[in-house]
Parts: sequence; structure tokens; C-alpha cells
Amino acid sequence: MTDLNRLTLDQAMSALDRMGVDYELIGPPRAIQRVCSLLNREPNGLYYYSGKDPSVIGTLTGSVVICDRSIAVPTDSCSCIAVTEDPQVVFYRLCGALFDTRPAPGIHPTAIVHPEAVIGEQVHIGPYAVIGRSSIGSGSIIHAHVVILDGCTIGQRVVIEPNSCIGATGAVWIWGNEKERLTLPQLGGVSIGDDVFMSADVSVVRGLLNEDTIIGRGSVIAPGSKIGHS
Repeated sequence: MTDLNRLTLDQAMSALDRMGVDYELIGPPRAIQRVCSLLNREPNGLYYYSGKDPSVIGTLTGSVVICDRSIAVPTDSCSCIAVTEDPQVVFYRLCGALFDTRPAPGIHPTAIVHPEAVIGEQVHIGPYAVIGRSSIGSGSIIHAHVVILDGCTIGQRVVIEPNSCIGATGAVWIWGNEKERLTLPQLGGVSIGDDVFMSADVSVVRGLLNEDTIIGRGSVIAPGSKIGHS
């Protein structure tokens, strides 16, 4: 099993230097091993703390905490990376710089891609994904078992996690004069803007007639969300 969460203090501080963060290590260097959460404290971690209670620092063993300069007082077992910015913002940026969990670009051999689909550069399409007559922008990541049906436009740097369906058909029908069910064919599409993140098991229903269901640029959609037509 690959452990994605491994780093040293030198790696963390080098990344902070590259990011241009104004910081100061207060206390001796520690042999940190990975980034950690205060909700699951363990020795030799790199933490962040955005509060103003310095006693939190004393609960950490062999660790380093990114915190506000006003409370950056090291203990026998914990040093501080004192910052002037919001420590949470610094920590998130640091993790983004240190850890890249994106899969490599390419189309998995088990994926099914319609010959009329338009696939941008540096796109990842995972195992058993199905791509219809749609377009996928450059740098996007389509994970395993995602289905993108006809008439969908996916922007650049979009991430769609496993078991999601884009362009599903909604239940649009009425009772006819003879009490038969009349189903309206859904002729619209789905338009997803750039830099959207969709977690696992998201369904987006296509537009009805001459409209799209639109997911705006930069949207973040939680697991299991269901988005109706138009």
C-alpha cells in the first residue's frame, strides 16, 4: 500500500520558501513524518492551529504546528512555524504544493469513448468510464465508472469522481387522454464550467428542450448530490 502522506520538515520549509510565505521556525527542528489533524493527534506530525489558545501547542509530541505569531511559544516537545497569514490558509496551500494525488493523463484501456467525443490535452479518463458525444476540456480528470452522456460540455481542469453520471434523463412525463404515460424526450445538455469539482456519486440531469443544466465555474459539489434538469 502506498503511503501518500510522507514529508520532512526540510521539505515543508522549502515549499514555504517557494510559496513566498513569511514564516519563522521557533524552536528546534523536529523529525516530522506527515501532516496531521488536531482531531487525530499523533507524534511527529505537522499541524496547523488557527486559534489563540497557546495551550494547544503543549498537547503535541515531537511535532511542529503552523500557528499565529502571537501564540508561537515552543514547548519541550513541539516547535512552531509562526506566520502572519491565516494558518489554515498557509497549511492548505502547503499541502497543495507538497502532495499531488492527481492521476496521470491518458485514457484507460477499459474506458469507452465515442469516436465523436472531443477530448482536450492532458485529460485523464479512468477505468470503465463511458464518454458519449461530448467534449472534455484540457486538464480534466474523469475517474472510474463515470458516465458522460451525449450533449455534455465539460470545462477545463474539472474533476468528476467515481460513479457519477452527467447528462442523465429526468422523469418528465404527463398522463395522456387515454391514460397513457407521455414522456418528453430531453433534448438539452449539460454545461460544466472550468475548475469544477464533483465528488463521487453525483448525478446531473440534462436540460429539457433547448436549454442546458449549467454548473458554474469553480463549483464544488458534495458526494451523492442530485441536480435536476435545466
